[in-house]
Amino acid sequence: AQAVLNLRFGDEKSLFGHAAAAEAAARLLDKGSATLSRQQVQDRLDALKTQIAIQPGAGLVSVTLSSRREHLAEAVALVAELLRRPVFPADAFDEYKRQSLTRIEAARKEPSAVAGNALARLGNPYPRGDVRYARSFDEQLQDLNALTLDQSLTPYSGTLSMSCRLAASLHMWERHVVIPAAERILGQKVDRIETLGSYSC
Repeated sequence: AQAVLNLRFGDEKSLFGHAAAAEAAARLLDKGSATLSRQQVQDRLDALKTQIAIQPGAGLVSVTLSSRREHLAEAVALVAELLRRPVFPADAFDEYKRQSLTRIEAARKEPSAVAGNALARLGNPYPRGDVRYARSFDEQLQDLNALTLDQSLTPYSGTLSMSCRLAASLHMWERHVVIPAAERILGQKVDRIETLGSYSC
């Protein structure tokens, strides 16, 4: 079974100047939680025969989960734990920075990557600092070199929010997708659904 969770957080104002931090936060979400170490997370994934992939976006964290049907509920619970109570270990953060610096340096020498970056920047209307702004390779390196562990925690932990429109979409998804799927696949009703943010309409 496969599941995809798109978690939106912050907005263009609260995330301004935090593009590098938001990307780092997404990349570090599977490295541990308040109750599980990095190794314990991996051991749990292995036991559940589950793989997860976490990708960052502009104010978005996308989690793709692949598991066996009998382990799906436990796998989703594990992902929820990582998202709700993340801990970013210093060694994992340092490893992320080293790998990212190497990746960017390699990309700037790759013709296809250079062309892709140029196209992304062509006609981009957003100012430097906006999460939708397309950064040059030099700007990516500058932001990454200046990034600290505390900064990487800021965009994720401080700006989880849900718009009224998103809340309505969530309700429709729960009613027409999640609840019927739980009864069909798991043979039982949904006990409760916990969201990771808050909203006020």
